[in-house]
Amino acid sequence: MANLDNYFRQHKEISELINTIKTMAIKDLIANSKEIATTLNNLSGKLKVHLSMEDRYLYPNLKAKNESKNIAEKFENEMGNLAKEFLNYKEKYNTYIKITESPINFKNETTKIMKALEDRMSREEKDLYTI
Repeated sequence: MANLDNYFRQHKEISELINTIKTMAIKDLIANSKEIATTLNNLSGKLKVHLSMEDRYLYPNLKAKNESKNIAEKFENEMGNLAKEFLNYKEKYNTYIKITESPINFKNETTKIMKALEDRMSREEKDLYTI
């Protein structure tokens, strides 16, 4: 399989941004709302690059092999749904005003989507990148 170092590095960067958002939201959501929005938009950019690399290189490479085709297709389909959920979340909270207008909803939705992203990256590293 292709060198996976970039995927692991991207996961680390994405995890750091997720942790930054979660930490700022816990400490003082309103006071940190501008930085949270900036970090959220940065996270979105990193995810776009990561997903693009997976779509262009990882999944086609895995699907070309019989032994990994089914699992690659499954991961690819699942990621499409999570990507849409994240895009909706980002559009809903991509400015500090949007965050401060509904802080309770922001915290609840942040917890849900960030956990989904973390779970996904963990599964990729355990089940997909080891094929």
